[in-house]
Amino acid sequence: MNVPFEASSRLSWRSIGWIVAYGASMLLFQPGRDWVLTFHETLFAEPAREFLQTGDWVIPRMGGVPTWDKPPLLHWAIAVCMKVFHSEAEWVVRLPTVFATLIQAVLIAGLAGRWYGDRIGRLTGLIQLTTFYVLFQARLAEADMSLCATVTAAMTALAYATVERPDGTKPHWWIGQAYWLAVALAFLSKGPIGVAFVGGGSFFFALWQMRWPVWRFFLNPVGWLVFALVGLSWPVTAFLIDPTVIDGWRHQNIDRFTGVLGGQENPFFYLYTIPLIALPWTPFAILGLAAARGETGPKRDLSRLLLCWFGAGMVLIASAAWKHKHYAIPAMPPMTIFAALGLSRYLDRLSLRSQRPLRILAAGFVIGGIIATGLGYAQAWTKVASAAPLIIVAGIGLGVSNWLARRARPDHALTAAFGMIWVVVTLAEALVMPAYDLYQPRVELAQRANAIIPKGAPVYLMELPDGQITYYVRLPIRCVEWHELAGDVAENPRPGESIYVVGPRKLLPHLARLGEAKIIDECSSRHRTPRPEDRLSLIEITPEPDRARVALLATPKESVVR
Repeated sequence: MNVPFEASSRLSWRSIGWIVAYGASMLLFQPGRDWVLTFHETLFAEPAREFLQTGDWVIPRMGGVPTWDKPPLLHWAIAVCMKVFHSEAEWVVRLPTVFATLIQAVLIAGLAGRWYGDRIGRLTGLIQLTTFYVLFQARLAEADMSLCATVTAAMTALAYATVERPDGTKPHWWIGQAYWLAVALAFLSKGPIGVAFVGGGSFFFALWQMRWPVWRFFLNPVGWLVFALVGLSWPVTAFLIDPTVIDGWRHQNIDRFTGVLGGQENPFFYLYTIPLIALPWTPFAILGLAAARGETGPKRDLSRLLLCWFGAGMVLIASAAWKHKHYAIPAMPPMTIFAALGLSRYLDRLSLRSQRPLRILAAGFVIGGIIATGLGYAQAWTKVASAAPLIIVAGIGLGVSNWLARRARPDHALTAAFGMIWVVVTLAEALVMPAYDLYQPRVELAQRANAIIPKGAPVYLMELPDGQITYYVRLPIRCVEWHELAGDVAENPRPGESIYVVGPRKLLPHLARLGEAKIIDECSSRHRTPRPEDRLSLIEITPEPDRARVALLATPKESVVR
């Protein structure tokens, strides 16, 4: 497909406004209650909360224990949002991810608009926001969307600096520095893997082009200085404070990549995962890829960069022992541009015959949704009954879009399609997601514990199945082992004071060796802890230092609880 350059080959401010308004309204509008943070989200939220409590913004901690699972960029962003809004609510914690998602959509739209014009650029931004992997990840306080935004920023800077532009203008002097700044932020988002995503695509593009200006772009001493100052300042400082950080980084990066920690061994995992997470735009991306084969000049060079970006990312994640659908996200934006090109071509060549499958699909959605709704209510299938109306809405929206397309109104048809997606996503957040909020009973336990435990008294967290409840227990909190708690009881008498522990109920006989212990509350759900002895409980201990000393001396460290 040979799409001509528009007179003004760039994304307009009007299109940027539409993209931001559409994405923000869809991602920030919450008609129902917020679903609580998941375990992986608390890995970012709890260190942010403890940054504000301790004033130490260098070492991420959970319950006072250093955690090196992730670099601190998202921790910092969440902490800033908490400070600005004076809140620890879920929507505040997730706000940086939403911002990263909107920034990334504008960046990839701007990249498309620079070489294909405003219409393709606007379409690219809207497709990016409505792709499945964005919809499931943009509302989670995890690092994948911030990494995607930083990788997109770096590859956009590379394109602006090395691909000939339609208006013949030279790149600005700061483009090189912007590239290295984005690489540094990618490193601070998710560690070395962020640098590898950018470096792999950049290297293969330079090899493919075999032009000196491309290689010269990377020989930028000021850019390297920016990378060193922004990207390396934190790890150097963290190492000087706590040299054990090296072990944590090796564990989380090298051991995870090589399979020391286990992982998914299926070499074909991404062959079927990528088409699924790119829905509903996968067919159009394939169409756009096929059409791009005939491009020449600057568009050919841009297509090469996009293919290197995507291909190098796929090789990287396929080489790792650990495989997961969200690992592919930083490599996916190039497919959005191809999807926009494919969708544009499809609309331009739309005929009555090609619209028949869409009409059948729309009718099937409506009929299937009605049947599923009836069965859901008749059989008391709560999840089916809540999700089925979304299928009906999708069918109606698809039918309206097809009707408009038949009347030669492609822009109106696109408006109806994206409007339908907005409604479906909003209804899914209000009706479907609460049914999958399996962590809610833990949060309710934490809230009851906060009401029982005297304000200012520390809460000890022991043997948790995961750290999700950590975020919802009132500070101060301490993650401890049995011997640490026993030593604290033995050395620091607390006449008349109780000690409160949150952990599985199997701890009770072990904690009883430190004093009188009893369960005063427990989680109402067995999710993730099917055995009764593993159910999370709030345990109150009336400490007896003498008993704790005897128990501590008589118990080998490796024999407790495990």
